Amino acid sequence: MTSLELETTSSFHPPASRIKSKASCHQEEHLCIHLDMLSRKVIGKYLATGRKKAGITQSELANILGYTSPQIVSNWERAICLPPMAKLRQILELTKLDKEEYLKLMLFESEQSLNRYFENLA
Repeated sequence: MTSLELETTSSFHPPASRIKSKASCHQEEHLCIHLDMLSRKVIGKYLATGRKKAGITQSELANILGYTSPQIVSNWERAICLPPMAKLRQILELTKLDKEEYLKLMLFESEQSLNRYFENLA
């Protein structure tokens, strides 16, 4: 997988070797941004910190968002995948994370991910 790919997809599943559960990452149609593992870890940690500060468990967040398993939230926080764009506004509101701050973090991490990718090509 390249550092950053933009694609429209109805379903995104990381390689089976990276997922230990049967929970899929995304089930709804969305724009998917693929970052390298290091950048996904930064985003995952940011989301986990916001969720914990808001006093919400992974299970509670998953239920509020309409998922049947907390595994999906765990997958975001462990950098398996990113949350779907369709749920992002609700996630940010529930975890009291600032939309502009999240956007800046995503842009910064996208740039970092691309830089690492191009450095590896050289």
